[in-house]
Amino acid sequence: ERYGAGTGGLLTELDLDKPTVTVRAQLELSERSAHADRAGLVITLSSDGKTLATAKTGGDGKVRFAVASAKLGGPGSCTLRVAFAGDSRLAAATDEQPASRKVSIRLRLAEAVEPADPGDYATLRLRVDVRHGSVDSGVVEALRAGRSLASAPVTKGLCTLRVPLEPTARGQSQVRVRYLPASPWFRPGSPLVVSIPIAPPSIVLRALLALLVAAGAVWVVISWRRSKIRPRPEPSHVVL
Repeated sequence: ERYGAGTGGLLTELDLDKPTVTVRAQLELSERSAHADRAGLVITLSSDGKTLATAKTGGDGKVRFAVASAKLGGPGSCTLRVAFAGDSRLAAATDEQPASRKVSIRLRLAEAVEPADPGDYATLRLRVDVRHGSVDSGVVEALRAGRSLASAPVTKGLCTLRVPLEPTARGQSQVRVRYLPASPWFRPGSPLVVSIPIAPPSIVLRALLALLVAAGAVWVVISWRRSKIRPRPEPSHVVL
């Protein structure tokens, strides 16, 4: 005699940040077949037509799948399906449930930041990826003291920002870089703090500044000496 069976208990969110994702299900028997042995039954887990794993039930009908996150595909929505093929005692059973695959964004510098002049722009080249690949959506934004300085879209895992520097900047200028997702499947992750080296004045600029200082000093001295020179009085004439 064949008895009825059903499955249930799937997850709704799959965390792709983990190397392995655990999915649990349970083979449920109808009242008529409640006395049947549920241990050792083979259950198959699949997603969108692709088999992910197989496992055997315990005595309570529960089953646990450990799936490598790389096998689950990229971020997005999917449908998880568990199936029992049936045997001489129990009829076949299946169950499906929608799920979401989510992942955290990683922000890194693609190359070292070149020194920039005060009041000029610094170029930041950033790499944007996730555990199993690059990102091709969303926006990266640079902020200083909570104020937005620059933003740019992410294309093929890369982004370039031109960040304005303060005219009075000296030594280093720090900015905070964050990712703004374009879909719910991406988690922003931790912001990246970037230190931008400020270029020292060039030799030519320093020479010009020295000339300006010297010229100013000469002008002060000349003005002071002129103030010390008193005009000679004109001779007077008396006519009778």
